[in-house]
Amino acid sequence: MLHFNLKLFIGVLISLFIISCGSESYGLPEVKSNHPLEVKNILFAHGFMSSSETWEDFTRYSSNYANREWVPYLTSVSKTGTIIQRASELADYINAQNLDDNSVLAVGHSMGGLDLRYIISMGHQNQSVNNKYYTAAKKIYKLYTIATPHKGSNIASLVKRDNGAVHDLSVEYMNEFNQKYPYSNNHIDDRFIPMLAIRFTCQKAQKNDGVVAIDKQILENAPYSEKIYKGKHTSGLRRCEKNAREELTQSRIIEGILNDTIAAVNLKKERL
Repeated sequence: MLHFNLKLFIGVLISLFIISCGSESYGLPEVKSNHPLEVKNILFAHGFMSSSETWEDFTRYSSNYANREWVPYLTSVSKTGTIIQRASELADYINAQNLDDNSVLAVGHSMGGLDLRYIISMGHQNQSVNNKYYTAAKKIYKLYTIATPHKGSNIASLVKRDNGAVHDLSVEYMNEFNQKYPYSNNHIDDRFIPMLAIRFTCQKAQKNDGVVAIDKQILENAPYSEKIYKGKHTSGLRRCEKNAREELTQSRIIEGILNDTIAAVNLKKERL
């Protein structure tokens, strides 16, 4: 009898070891998300001259993470279109997915963050079921932007004779955009859709991620990441430090988004 119990005990230990190794091999972290359980979808909006393929690392990591099965949605909109054009296409995509209201983490990289801001703001301005921006904005629980040029890009301001994305990304146009679509417009029905702007730099001396300056990655009155993460806007940027990884390949960023653990500066007035 004693011999049987010993064998049973050893068998249980082996089983637990196998289960433990199996979980580790799949990379499932033993953490829980701070977002409400009904928030189970994560939507990725790409930037200028980009596509849904840029989110491969994010979607692979978030497909089975923490205490829920996240459902990733990858969008594809005009690569060079205006914010209005891209946001229109993005709103159509969101409305076609049969998503519950208040169930989506919306993540926008670069210009994708501006597209999402436009959707929310236009939804606020006309809260009617006949307004596609309103119905799309209702799906969003929280907005995260990654290196989004909320105050424009100095590089875009140097380019002339463009009526599409480059024009809209200029510092001059974004000044007008922010006046028309301020953070205070994030009110939809009786709730406010919070936003967090995540900041990056690829060279401390230059204070930008190779494309967007750090001080341009924040929006007046909106929270932004307390930490400035090291990363470059896209691949092939020579002026970045050699060990600077692309922003969308860093697991710590998606972990912070899914867990809602990115420390933020939450002030009414900007302060760097």
